[in-house]
Parts: sequence; structure tokens; C-alpha cells
Amino acid sequence: MFMFAPISYGKPVCLIGGLCVSHAKKYIIALHFTTNHSEINFKYPINSDSRKEFIQKKEGYLDTQRSFFTNANEHSKSIVFASYQIPLLLASKNKPFTDAEEIIKAALNISARILMTKAAKKI
Repeated sequence: MFMFAPISYGKPVCLIGGLCVSHAKKYIIALHFTTNHSEINFKYPINSDSRKEFIQKKEGYLDTQRSFFTNANEHSKSIVFASYQIPLLLASKNKPFTDAEEIIKAALNISARILMTKAAKKI
């Protein structure tokens, strides 16, 4: 009715302007909608097909934004995991950290892991 979508941390997001309101209370959401987006009810009447299409399109944009940050976070996690592989390999072989041969082997394994995750996402 007021074109808001819930977010995982509890604050609703306006689908039209993309702003978060302070609390998920009906009064606050209604106040935001009527003061900032009063023309939407004329453009897209309540319970009309055009309004449903508009809401679906805006929810799609919001999902795209969310997935962008989620994918970046997963990429960062895989890089951190891969960076721990070098010390783990050296510690398991009881080698000092200056052993270049072992570091090169680990670096090749790390780069292969990163490239495999990128290739898997493209497929």
C-alpha cells in the first residue's frame, strides 16, 4: 500500500526514493509516503495492474542493489580465506616464511581457487 520493502536489519526502505525510515511503524511510513510521494496514488491507483508492475520493477532494482553488495562481500571472504592458505601450508611443512618455493605453490593454488569461483559464478 505504501510501497516499502523490509530489509534484514529491520528498517523498511522506500521503493520509490530508496530512503530508510526510522521505524517500521504504520504512522511513520504513511507520513513519509503522503508527504513525499502523494502523486503516486494518482499515477498508479491502488490495486491496479500498473501499480503492481511498478512495485515489481522497483523491488527488482532493490534486489539488484542487494545482490551487488552480497557478491562483493562473498568475493572478499574468498580472498581472506585464500590468504590464510599460505601460512597454513608453511606451518604444516615446518618451513620458515621465507621459503619462496612453498609460497609460490600456495599462491598458484590461491589464484586457481579465486578464478574457479569467478568462473563458477559466470556459468
